[in-house]
Amino acid sequence: MKGKIVSIFAVFLLGIIAMTGIASALPSIEYVRVNDEKYEVGDNIVVELGEELEIKVKLQADSGAEENIEIEVDILGYEYNDHNAISDSSSTFDMDENDTRYKTLSVSIPNNADKDHYDLRVRIGGRTGPAFEGLYNLRVEGARHSVVIKDVVLSPENEVVAGRALLATLRVKNYGENTEDGLKVKVSIPALGLSASDYIDELEDDESTTSEELYMRIPTCTESGTYKVMAEVVYDEGYETVTEETFINVVEGDGCGVADEEDSNDEPSTQTIISVGSTTQDVPTGEGGVVYPLTITNAGKTSKTYVLSVEGVDDWATTKLSPANTVVLGSGEMKAVYLYLTADSAAAKGERMFTVTVKSDATVLKQIPFTANVVAGEESVVGDWDKLKKGLVTGLAIIVVLLVLLGLIIGFNKLKGGDDDEDDLDEDGKTYY
Repeated sequence: MKGKIVSIFAVFLLGIIAMTGIASALPSIEYVRVNDEKYEVGDNIVVELGEELEIKVKLQADSGAEENIEIEVDILGYEYNDHNAISDSSSTFDMDENDTRYKTLSVSIPNNADKDHYDLRVRIGGRTGPAFEGLYNLRVEGARHSVVIKDVVLSPENEVVAGRALLATLRVKNYGENTEDGLKVKVSIPALGLSASDYIDELEDDESTTSEELYMRIPTCTESGTYKVMAEVVYDEGYETVTEETFINVVEGDGCGVADEEDSNDEPSTQTIISVGSTTQDVPTGEGGVVYPLTITNAGKTSKTYVLSVEGVDDWATTKLSPANTVVLGSGEMKAVYLYLTADSAAAKGERMFTVTVKSDATVLKQIPFTANVVAGEESVVGDWDKLKKGLVTGLAIIVVLLVLLGLIIGFNKLKGGDDDEDDLDEDGKTYY
């Protein structure tokens, strides 16, 4: 009986010795460097959201030899690890006694990770037997300045015909700790030399916004193919830039090589009628605001894209063009655009001039002057609604008149047998191009 117990104990002891031999055969981790800074087990490493971590590990084989070793780094607890795991691993390698090896791995801290404490796990092991794991404490915090482009939306989305417009909007998010002011958004097609820009006035921390539509017209004779579209956001006083790229397919249009009036006269071949209502209004400071209605009519034979912009209000008022600052009109189509203007509470009293510029295919069709008589808020509390209603009624009356006029123009053009000569009409508030 005693002999059996001694035999069992001996087998158990040999098993422990064998396991100890396997464990001791693994190389030891001499140190870990994260972005060239040396850390030891237990050290607290501070990193930022969106940061790329280069992890360099020094391995030392103290005794014996080991084959098919692999080293791995992981950060667990990230909500989307099943879609985008925060991990990296080396290829397998062998080590003999007294060998020294350096292995470099890298992981990225996602922008949407929680700001919290994590363990950076450095694990080394072979095909069988136990593995060694070293834990290095990470504290993830937000960067002071960190803006990302979440999405680039093109219209049309996948394919555009040469000679037509391509519109782009950028979805932007601020992952930083600071509010960003005056962000410049830009979209470009480098191969075609095209670009368009706009500004986002303010983007608070953890806030998302979508830019205004950025307009580019694909040249008529652009060769069919796939073109890279670059999106860019410049922020933090111009010291930080983030970029994103997507692609658009351009297909050949039917206008290349066809001589028309636009080619021969260097003028738009389509007739445009721009009509405005009242160009002068009282604007109370710090409240309500007023509406300036405009109507654009495309009396030509082809569709046209118009881009409107407002100049001269940056230091005393805010404006908005509705439904948008870009209007696409088919042949014979008409659309109203409303300019909403609100005077700042600190705006100086008196008459202020500003202009609305209407462009088509990068050609300035008209610069329309407007006047805002800035008055104290209490001076215009009574009657504000009447003025707004009057402006809208005026705009509606203009639209009705233009519908009749448009029908006459189209009928007259047909009687002339398609003669598209463009004449200026002298009626009040109507300009022809």
